[in-house]
Amino acid sequence: MKYLFKTDDNGVILSWQTCDWLEEAVEADIKQVILCKTKLKGVKNGKAVLDNSGDYTEEAKRLKNLAKIDKLKKKLAATDYMCLKHMDGALTDEEYAKTKAQRQAWRDEINQLEGE
Repeated sequence: MKYLFKTDDNGVILSWQTCDWLEEAVEADIKQVILCKTKLKGVKNGKAVLDNSGDYTEEAKRLKNLAKIDKLKKKLAATDYMCLKHMDGALTDEEYAKTKAQRQAWRDEINQLEGE
């Protein structure tokens, strides 16, 4: 059977699906694939060359945390204007309280993720 693998930049397999019809799909012994612990080293004679010699789960976790941090920072940036409106007096303390609390929760989560 042929499989289409999704890998990170280092070739670590993050997901896979059966896919006999796509040219990019390759034959593989799927029993050997453990997500985030198997690298797709390449393709030889139409078959996937797999490497299970390492444990890449820490790297996968790090990449996932970086993606989450990026999303949280974008949320902070998207609400920056609310801070300015509050500072300029266009929003009262009461009107800004919910946004302020949410922003602090996002910062707390970023700090927690950066500490892992």
